[in-house]
Amino acid sequence: TALERVPNVCRVPPLAHEALLWLLRGASLVITDSGGIQEEAPEFGVPVLVTRHRTERMEAVEQGAATLVGHDEARIFAAAQRVLAVPAPPGGIDGHTPHRNPFGDGAASVRCVAALRWLMGLPGAQRPHSWHPHPRAASHDAGATVRRADDRACRLLPS
Repeated sequence: TALERVPNVCRVPPLAHEALLWLLRGASLVITDSGGIQEEAPEFGVPVLVTRHRTERMEAVEQGAATLVGHDEARIFAAAQRVLAVPAPPGGIDGHTPHRNPFGDGAASVRCVAALRWLMGLPGAQRPHSWHPHPRAASHDAGATVRRADDRACRLLPS
């Protein structure tokens, strides 16, 4: 394609995760159909043009970190020119300014361990202060009773 002749454009095959992260750190724009890259790029504030007509990762589109451009070369080129012509706020496209990665803050595992420690009744474990189950899970499981390892019953309440 014409883009392959542009000196500062890299067209790459699938990469190892570490290599992908290294490239994203220095990227100004990503054009991809990869769902994984749609999730990774916003962490680095890199705008994403998604070469699909639909995506399962609408959070990035809704927050302005990604734009669906489909497969039309002229549309992809025009969107890339628009993004690169005006310095966008980090991670933003078309005037949107994301305030955080739409896919989380990277601390889910810490919260999971804290919740599991509390549910298991381990010494020193406290009920997590930010206990907010997913809305669908809360509506489905609200009112259910679970038993902790120390045999105390806990009732799940909607948030």
